[in-house]
Amino acid sequence: MREGGDGGVGGAGLHAEQACQLALRYVLASRAGYHPRAHSLRRLFEEVRALRPELWQLYERHALAFEVMEDAYLGARCLPRRYSRDVVERLVKVAEELVALCT
Repeated sequence: MREGGDGGVGGAGLHAEQACQLALRYVLASRAGYHPRAHSLRRLFEEVRALRPELWQLYERHALAFEVMEDAYLGARCLPRRYSRDVVERLVKVAEELVALCT
């Protein structure tokens, strides 16, 4: 994460969410031939649930982190919101775990 005026976390929460969206869309596109236009991580996880049950299990283990990622996504577009370095580091680790499972 880059250093900046916000303690170094920058837009990492938003970027973690975007990485998760892209990874889930990749699974849907490669396995089912489509992906929904929805931006909700929960909806995307529900879509991949039948195709890749282990991804749903990851969602269940880290549901709170994925909800915070969605908040970061919305906040980046609507409401300024800052997250602590610890929170953002956790979000990034969860996103990395998801991306590794999807690729």
